[in-house]
Amino acid sequence: MVIKVQRPGIWKKMSSDVEILKHAIMLLNLNPELGDPDEYKQIVEELWVTAKQEMDFLIEASHLEEFHKLNANIPYVGCPNVEKHLSTSSILVMEEIKGIKLSDSAKIDEAGYDRKELATHLAENYAKQILDDGFFHADPHFSMQTHILVTLN
Repeated sequence: MVIKVQRPGIWKKMSSDVEILKHAIMLLNLNPELGDPDEYKQIVEELWVTAKQEMDFLIEASHLEEFHKLNANIPYVGCPNVEKHLSTSSILVMEEIKGIKLSDSAKIDEAGYDRKELATHLAENYAKQILDDGFFHADPHFSMQTHILVTLN
């Protein structure tokens, strides 16, 4: 079982960082060639809304369940089951899936995987998520916080 716990004080730190970004954007008024500050503000606001959703582990649990449902029939894509009854907005409990990090080329080669085939499967699944499902989960990594597992089998 994998338990993902939100770091204490992360909300306050991120909120402070967002406010700093908003103030920094106002410096764009000094040079109009850099663009409209309001457009940059909108981008920061959208990033902040998305970040808050990403940091709510109950939302992430629902996203994992949706991803699992949408990819259940794809043999080379896996997703850990979520223990929703043990999860909260700041704690996510899910099944542990062991694997190799995509960035660890040596271990991928050592295990006999074809990197080109792995990349193809990953790209195909990203395209499926965006074009077919309209639901994109860009968090494929293999660690104590595994979200998506892509294999050749």
